[in-house]
Amino acid sequence: AGTLAVTLGTQTLVSHIVSGFTMTTSNRFYVGDFVKFGQGSGSFSGTVTSLGWLETTVRGGNELIHTIPNAKLEGIPVSNLSRHERCQVEQTLRFHYKDVRKLPALLETMKQEIIAACEPNIVTDGSRPCRVVWSGYSERYLE
Repeated sequence: AGTLAVTLGTQTLVSHIVSGFTMTTSNRFYVGDFVKFGQGSGSFSGTVTSLGWLETTVRGGNELIHTIPNAKLEGIPVSNLSRHERCQVEQTLRFHYKDVRKLPALLETMKQEIIAACEPNIVTDGSRPCRVVWSGYSERYLE
């Protein structure tokens, strides 16, 4: 019985070490990368602060430190947000119907402010246009 317990305990340890070796030699993420683990409501994101053979440590946006066994990280999707060269900003704004006539000028002003704030990295060659999508209508406002 004692041998069985040691064998099972060693099996878990070896599994963690193999997972850690795989994580440290793969190209998924490195220390300092901002990553997102998982998808949907069960996901969380943060900056990788250490990457070891047994566990990975991530500092979340709320400054909480998450320590995750590498064996658990092998089975979940990981998005490395540090490697994105381009991104899309999605923001929901609401406008009252009485302000509809002001929208073209307001949208143009917002576009120019975004371009100024993001230069020189904003794409302005027309391949990725700035778009506004009306996503909802209610009795009181446009969204």
